[in-house]
Amino acid sequence: MQSGDERQNREEVLKELQEYRTIFEISGSSIAIAADDGTINRVNAEFVKLFGYSKEEVEGRKKWSELCAAEDRDRINHYHQLRRSNPDSAPHNYEARFIHKNGGLIHAYITAGLIPKTQESVLAVIDISNLKKAEETARVSERSYRQIFNSVNDAIIVHDAAREIIVDANTKASEMFGYTLEEIKNTSLKDRVAGKHPYSEAILRDFINKAAKGAPQVFEWLYRHKDGRTFSTEISLKDAVISGDQLVLAIIRDITERKRAEEAFRETNAYLENLLNYANAPIIVWDPDYNITRFNRAFERLTGYRADEVLGKSLEILFPDDKKEDSMGLIRRTASGERWEVVEIAIAHVDQTVRTVLWNSATLFAPDGTTVVATIAQGQDITARKRAEEELRQSHEKLESRVRERTAELEKLNEALRGEIEERKRAEEIISRQAQEILEVSTPVIQIWEGIVSVPLIGTLDSMRAQQLMEQLLQRIVETGSAVALLDVTGVPAIDSKTARYLIETISAVRLLGAEVVLTGIRPAIARTLAQLGVDLSNVNTRSSFSAGLLFALTLLKLRVVSHD
Repeated sequence: MQSGDERQNREEVLKELQEYRTIFEISGSSIAIAADDGTINRVNAEFVKLFGYSKEEVEGRKKWSELCAAEDRDRINHYHQLRRSNPDSAPHNYEARFIHKNGGLIHAYITAGLIPKTQESVLAVIDISNLKKAEETARVSERSYRQIFNSVNDAIIVHDAAREIIVDANTKASEMFGYTLEEIKNTSLKDRVAGKHPYSEAILRDFINKAAKGAPQVFEWLYRHKDGRTFSTEISLKDAVISGDQLVLAIIRDITERKRAEEAFRETNAYLENLLNYANAPIIVWDPDYNITRFNRAFERLTGYRADEVLGKSLEILFPDDKKEDSMGLIRRTASGERWEVVEIAIAHVDQTVRTVLWNSATLFAPDGTTVVATIAQGQDITARKRAEEELRQSHEKLESRVRERTAELEKLNEALRGEIEERKRAEEIISRQAQEILEVSTPVIQIWEGIVSVPLIGTLDSMRAQQLMEQLLQRIVETGSAVALLDVTGVPAIDSKTARYLIETISAVRLLGAEVVLTGIRPAIARTLAQLGVDLSNVNTRSSFSAGLLFALTLLKLRVVSHD
């Protein structure tokens, strides 16, 4: 029989156990109790809801690691065993992936611990799948933001207005300033300002503060690149609040080329202005209503009007009364795009005289290609020329009769000249033929023995003679089937580098036909000259005299001279 104290203790234990079971079942977390071998002994209702298995399918039937994704299974088993062998080194909290009964993936946050005085583990599982999806969405958004942020053509800098430091920048900023992103961060927009800048750092700080308070700022600024060169920028500042921080977005555009283009435009515009005003030719511009908008100084001289007297007035004031209708008719045709090349228009001077002006014009259209913007015309005062043409016409008529008289005389002279020209042509042909014959005679190719031809050279060897020599020698070697050619330079007064090159080219050409060349008649003075010029004749057969060369040629042909008494 149990005593009253024992009965009371048992009832208290049962009551406490009942309370734990109630807490276990109604807990908002998924809880499982696993044995030392990993078998799940008990799960609560939230666990069943999370994993999709009934208690009967899990309790005593599945191990904790079996519910885990294959990639995390070894790690979970390791934690489970480590908690029993070395509890202090086993993680109390960790993340793992599990597989729902329907095959879906569950991202879970685990809190694990041993039940005191047992080898059983209590595992509390919190589903963080939505959090993981949100994190992945955030990562994708961050990547998309970064791609857009870094693909922008302008430099973008995120500036902390309170701390006056740069907290972020895109890759274009790195390219523009020449610094890495790490070097740019924690600096300020006012850093690396170029010297002699019209704005002070205080003004830039004021721009930033105004932008931080919601007043966008746009201004130009001059910066210094890391390599030392300066460049102009256009900066747009706008406030932004990111993660609770008051920030200023600076969009920086390199306008160095634009500034150069603007300066070039100003210079070009000034040049064109001067060109128009000081051009020698009269130049005028009028609008679609035929009112004068430009009137250069040459036009002032042409008409006697000052520009300020005619600007804004109709073109009609420039024409004589009896020519206004015709002249304005020509001008109206330019509105359709007709371009004057050579049009004569009478211009009235203030002194009542009339000038004849030769015009060309061009009509300027708006981008639509049809709307007329203005017409520009350039003239040339041909009054004096027209007067001279009339005088010339009269003189021409007088000359025509004299020309007719002279023509008959010239015909007779021409006939005589034609006969003389024919005679001169025949003489030139004879001279040309004789020159060719002399050239051929000056480089004769003579067969002096069967298999041996000789070329005695006399006088200077120029390019024409060298070409003639080569052609005749090669032709003669082919005709006679000769194996040896004697080139005798006894009659050549001097040999320079050009002459030596001609000889070497001739020797090379002869060798290509399979024949040998023997160079004879080289005097000591010529030998010294060739040595000083660096001409290499080491692979050329040379002999001092023609007779010695002939003897050597006979030897090459395996012939010998036998004397008969």
